[in-house]
Amino acid sequence: TDQRFIFLPGKPSQLLLNNQLVPSQHVYSLALQIGYSELKIRKRLRTSPHKQFDSFDQVMDNFRASYFAGALMLNRNQVKEELKEIFQSETWNGDAILELLKHHEVTPETFLHRLSQILPGLFKITELHYFRFEHLVGKNEIRLTKELNMPRTLVPSGVRLKEHHCRRWLPVSLLKILEEEQLKGNPNKILIRTQRAQFVESGDEVLFISIAHALRLRSKMNRCVSLGLRIDNALKRKVKFLNDPQIPVEKVNQTCERCPLDNSQCSERTAPPSVFIQEKKEELMNRTLKKLVTDYRTKNLKI
Repeated sequence: TDQRFIFLPGKPSQLLLNNQLVPSQHVYSLALQIGYSELKIRKRLRTSPHKQFDSFDQVMDNFRASYFAGALMLNRNQVKEELKEIFQSETWNGDAILELLKHHEVTPETFLHRLSQILPGLFKITELHYFRFEHLVGKNEIRLTKELNMPRTLVPSGVRLKEHHCRRWLPVSLLKILEEEQLKGNPNKILIRTQRAQFVESGDEVLFISIAHALRLRSKMNRCVSLGLRIDNALKRKVKFLNDPQIPVEKVNQTCERCPLDNSQCSERTAPPSVFIQEKKEELMNRTLKKLVTDYRTKNLKI
């Protein structure tokens, strides 16, 4: 089963934990239950992952409990000092972040999700996004399963979820690298990488920090969680390792369907630029109609 826990109400209530969980997942499951109790949430989720929510209130209550659990496991003041040390380094050090995961006994998802919550308040880094991708080993499909954008959308959302995410994105390419490592005989490998991604059309530049690993409860399923920080002058002052020459810089787009790069400019394309082509056709049509209307008006003809 892929259930991390099952909660049985009663006197006393019981919490059944999956024995395949790693210690950090055990701790989070317990912290979540403490959150439900301390916040006096009556209708707590009885399974995790939960398949379906019955109301918005249930979604909000689960968010509050999960926020509490993350805060309980990662004290904001302690994490602030640890992040300061990482940000002030002139070179990128992914191993330092992996050491923090071990020290706090948290999963990559809990750690990066917690950072997305505290970076705006502690470091005034507000233009960020957090998302999670999953990939079944042996398949080409890579699915976006969770996202948080604030305040501007930089990544595919809504109707774009069925499109093919840019394979140059670090979280997407890292899943393929992880698959290659697993095929070499490293099934429990955890990979952490960073990247400066330059979006072709918008001109936005984003610093990606991504962590990829295998899921324990879902066979052959890999997950990559990623935190993206929009690069501006303020971020350059706060994050010294941004200028590390070892950090790769990539031209990226949102999805293959929306990308103007041709095959000579991008060898990673997995789908034709159908949306881009359609948008250009509509732009041409609008320009043609506008010109037609203008020409008729100059000839004093009534439309």
